[in-house]
Amino acid sequence: MKAKRADLVPGCVLLNDIYVRTAQPIMTRKTVLTKEHLDVLEAFLIDEVEVEPFLNNGEPFLPKQPLTNKNQDEHISDNPLIQAYFEGVQKYKTFFQSWQKGQPVDIFSVIGFFNPLIDQFLSAPKELMSLYLYSGKADYLFHHAVAVGLMSAYFARKLHYSKKEVYEIGLSGLLADCGMAKLPPSVYEKANRLTKTEYLLLEKHPIYSYQMLKDLPTVKEGVVLAVLQHHERLDGSGYPLKLSHEQLHPYGKVIAVIDVFHAMICLRPYRPKHPIFKVLEMIYHDQFGKFDHKIISSLMDEIARFSLGTKVMLSNHQLAEIVFTDPQKPTRPIVRLENGATLALANHPDLYIEDILS
Repeated sequence: MKAKRADLVPGCVLLNDIYVRTAQPIMTRKTVLTKEHLDVLEAFLIDEVEVEPFLNNGEPFLPKQPLTNKNQDEHISDNPLIQAYFEGVQKYKTFFQSWQKGQPVDIFSVIGFFNPLIDQFLSAPKELMSLYLYSGKADYLFHHAVAVGLMSAYFARKLHYSKKEVYEIGLSGLLADCGMAKLPPSVYEKANRLTKTEYLLLEKHPIYSYQMLKDLPTVKEGVVLAVLQHHERLDGSGYPLKLSHEQLHPYGKVIAVIDVFHAMICLRPYRPKHPIFKVLEMIYHDQFGKFDHKIISSLMDEIARFSLGTKVMLSNHQLAEIVFTDPQKPTRPIVRLENGATLALANHPDLYIEDILS
């Protein structure tokens, strides 16, 4: 929908790129607007923009003076998956707030809303892999839970788990951080680096998650173990129990990769987001030996597959299009620049893909 700048609020999601007499957009579609973005719009005297009909926390956006847009209804109907995702984020937030008040996990209600959401996203990898764009600092924890659950389920299917196991792995990803509800919000909402005491407290959240789930009906052992172990690493460097290799449940190995990947590509209260391809390289090289290689390879293959033909921005701010991906070096594709020249990023280690634009 079109809306006046004066009606925009932090959390609005841009529907289209915004250009101001420049070849490159000053803001790209799917940007979650912050106060700083609103200040930029004012500085460039942009009076109206097109935004999604809902905020990034799942609530509807209701401008005081909505502008006519004949495609508004079509737009809403064309994005049922994204609308369903935002509704899922809002539901999870409601559950989380109840856990903060000491209420037990209503596992039947959780499964009742999440399994159908998994079904919707299993056949929509491009939308699934773009969910990180809607995550902002304010509701990061809730976006992270839903996105990790959905992505974990998707990659579980790619790894040939049964349908029942796909649901269980998705549930593990969704509830991995439910124990955060037992921590002071000041810990996981802190905008600055955590103190040693705060970090030690944060490291207890998998134990709290495990305790909240272990005695619930229908929750299988693999689910509670995955929740407990999603911050463990194959080399024993993780937490809370310093487990390694054969001590780790297969479900937990899936969640571990997806959890860290999604966290690193999102804007978080205490850390900036990193480019997708750079994160994949960091996980593959810098974190080598910490994660299951099969899961990392599956993630890299999927990113390479859905990004072929997409517009990207390089770290030197040049616009390009991905035209070929080498299976041996999926994070270093060949791109075509705006002037028609091709560039093999494998031959330019100083360059990387900064952002995927479309």
